Amino acid sequence: MKSILGLNGRFKVSRLDKDGQVVEERKWKNNTVTEGGKAEVAELILGAGTAFDSVAIGSGTTGVTAASTQLSEETNTRQSATTSTETTDSTGDTSRFIATFTFTQAGTIKEVGVFNHASTGDLLCGQTFSDVNVESSDSLQITYDVDVD
Repeated sequence: MKSILGLNGRFKVSRLDKDGQVVEERKWKNNTVTEGGKAEVAELILGAGTAFDSVAIGSGTTGVTAASTQLSEETNTRQSATTSTETTDSTGDTSRFIATFTFTQAGTIKEVGVFNHASTGDLLCGQTFSDVNVESSDSLQITYDVDVD
């Protein structure tokens, strides 16, 4: 019997006010896993490669494709994610990344991605979404799941 292994990502975005209260939440949205991300996962299986541990956000509207290597207009500094394994279909089959971005000025966020380096590195997966307008002192919490099927 042949087994097919795949990666499927999804994310949700929560905007929090200065007191940490959720004022806006975008429900789970599926994303695109990149070819470069798949290649890095193959290296990780062999004990090589660099683990994915950072989340980036941006203001671009160009969607992530299989060939993408970065977000179209990355803003802010990438955040190191808190990581864990979760259960989607079978025990421990999902990698979860949670990162929080705090803002000192207003702006509009439209895209998100997972990387394996704080400033360069490979884009595992990403996607655009409808505008999230942040105010000074707001935070965005990104929860990103990558399910291994």
